[in-house]
Amino acid sequence: MPRDSEAFAARDAAVLDSFKQVARDVSQLGVEVLGLEARITATDRYLQDTHDQRADNPSGFAAVESELAAQRAAAENYRKELEAAKLEVEAGRLQVGIGDPRYQHDEQIRQQYNELVERERSLLRTNGVNDPQADGIFTALASIDARAVQRDAEIDTAVQARASDMQRVIDGEKVNVQGYRTQLAGLETEAETVVGGVTYATFSNVRQRVYDLVLRSDVGIIDVAWADREDHRTSVELLTRERSKEINALDDEFKEIMDQPKGDEQ
Repeated sequence: MPRDSEAFAARDAAVLDSFKQVARDVSQLGVEVLGLEARITATDRYLQDTHDQRADNPSGFAAVESELAAQRAAAENYRKELEAAKLEVEAGRLQVGIGDPRYQHDEQIRQQYNELVERERSLLRTNGVNDPQADGIFTALASIDARAVQRDAEIDTAVQARASDMQRVIDGEKVNVQGYRTQLAGLETEAETVVGGVTYATFSNVRQRVYDLVLRSDVGIIDVAWADREDHRTSVELLTRERSKEINALDDEFKEIMDQPKGDEQ
């Protein structure tokens, strides 16, 4: 039996090491399951890639596909069992310490030992053997053991009270979590509505902006074309006026020539 805190820690460390070894074994099995799934996937891919080459044996191809499906189901079951084993290992590791089955067994052995000692003392007294010094020692031991039992009972009571408080808090939090889930579901619905509305409004704004940009682009093109037209029209008007002036000038010169006297012509 351990006699100090270091001995108790060493005793618990031995059990924790065994849990660590089991956890490593479970992890190794997980790696093997991953390898099995990889081989199943590779085999399935190979069959799919070479399907045309096995067109003359559909029954064999179907049998292999059936076997692969069974292997996939088995791998999935292995994965679930490994997840459950991981949880069990973690739960067992957390329970290592005061109050675990080892200490409960120690308590049972202690009670049996005390009962056997008391029986032995009773038999000795019946046979007339009486040792006052031994009786004093046993009485002191019984007193110490009684105080230890009383102290353990007080500790158990305090732990139970604290555990009850924690359980009430946990129960309350469970109720709160359920309420939170209900609120979250409602908020998700509202969020979908809000996000949908925001998305629609955003797309509408984008569409309007694109329309405005296209419209402005079209208006800009029209403005440029209209400005070019005005420039051409102004140029044409200027040319027309210049031509009219030149024609008038030619008409005037022609009239002057036609209006000269015939004598002048001689």
